Amino acid sequence: MDNDQRELYERGVADAAHNDLNLFYYQHYYYYRKGYDELRRSQARWHRKPLGLLSGGLLIVLAVALYLAPQWSNTAPSAPVAQSALPPAPASLPTVPPAAPPLAEPNPEPPVPPADAPINADVLQPVPVGLQPGIQVLVMNVGDASLRLRQTASLEADVVVRLDEGTLVSIIGGPVEADGYIWWELEHATGRGWGAERSLEGLPWLAVVQ
Repeated sequence: MDNDQRELYERGVADAAHNDLNLFYYQHYYYYRKGYDELRRSQARWHRKPLGLLSGGLLIVLAVALYLAPQWSNTAPSAPVAQSALPPAPASLPTVPPAAPPLAEPNPEPPVPPADAPINADVLQPVPVGLQPGIQVLVMNVGDASLRLRQTASLEADVVVRLDEGTLVSIIGGPVEADGYIWWELEHATGRGWGAERSLEGLPWLAVVQ
């Protein structure tokens, strides 16, 4: 039993001693319930033992009285026999409802779009997959500016295509590292060229879509 389990067990014993049941702990923590039940059973046994001894004593007294009754009737007038008071019955233990089984959480399956559904670039979401030739990527994080595609992978090369944010393009080559950037050769209906993967600060400009 580790420290947490021992702490729960001791708390159950303490609550049973004070007759202060924590229903949530009783239903959800095994060692709390174990400590609580063991002490209550021990208390119940101690309540039963004195009652058993007292019952045995009463039987002995009754037997002696029956034995001496004829002698008393011959020597003295009969006197009313006082009824012996029985001790009060021990208080009943609190009834604890059984723990309810946990409800299964629904796990709905995501809807699957039909195979012939048209691709809408506005609703495509980036996924954490590495860039590589042969996949489609989405231009992002350029704001009102545009991603400039150059004739070669260099800041000195001429700009041949400008791509707005949300444009879907295909990677057909790369990567090439130059001028502090990682370049990919991209193809679009308006042309092809080399574009940087991300800014110098690490802000991604291209992301794989699903």
